[in-house]
Amino acid sequence: MLNVRPAATRGTTQFDWLESYHSFSFGHYYDPDHMGFSVQVHGLTLNTGDGLAIDQEPQLLAEGISSAELLLFDVPASPEGSL
Repeated sequence: MLNVRPAATRGTTQFDWLESYHSFSFGHYYDPDHMGFSVQVHGLTLNTGDGLAIDQEPQLLAEGISSAELLLFDVPASPEGSL
């Protein structure tokens, strides 16, 4: 069974260089009701030190998916053609 979890209910980690959302326990975020499956989305901003910033497309990492489940995401491919 798939459960919908709005982004606002997930844990977050924010640094100058990383904004990360978690549907699993990570860092200071602990959620005992949602263990065993995880989706983690990262958006990186690389600062070159000269005032320019390089944004990377968000990456999606999914773990704990059984063969009986289908998980669909609309995520753009990287320049190399893979996620």
